[in-house]
Amino acid sequence: NFKYDADVMSAIKEVVHEKLWVFANSSFMNRVNASTHSVWNMTWWRALYISGIVIFSVITAASVVMYVLSEVFKKRKEA
Repeated sequence: NFKYDADVMSAIKEVVHEKLWVFANSSFMNRVNASTHSVWNMTWWRALYISGIVIFSVITAASVVMYVLSEVFKKRKEA
């Protein structure tokens, strides 16, 4: 039914064009050729970012543990 509708065919062509552009410019294309590979470089800002995540995760875990312990000791003191 859409074979003779120029507007629909043009819209379909544009959508396919956009999908193929995204596919061609994505990291998924690294799998197409066996000799192609990506290299992950550890830069100073990436190390700083990962370190920040680790530090704040440890602080959060320690805060949760200290909160639970304070609640346990508070209940023991009341009893």
